[in-house]
Amino acid sequence: MGANPTVITATGHGLNDGDRITISSVGGMVELNSTFVVNNKTTDTFEIKHSSNDGSSIDGSNFTPYTSGGT
Repeated sequence: MGANPTVITATGHGLNDGDRITISSVGGMVELNSTFVVNNKTTDTFEIKHSSNDGSSIDGSNFTPYTSGGT
């Protein structure tokens, strides 16, 4: 099960707040297979926001459980 806001862990990702990213090949938590905007990045994590005009945070609390993968 996810969290609100949704936080992605990607060691040494090199992304910046405002970057548009596409996540794909996620197993289980297929709701993540889409395009998002990076927010509140740290060295190894970042939150994701909707890439639409409203730019609201992603509430992953009702997402299906993550099983594997993701690029």
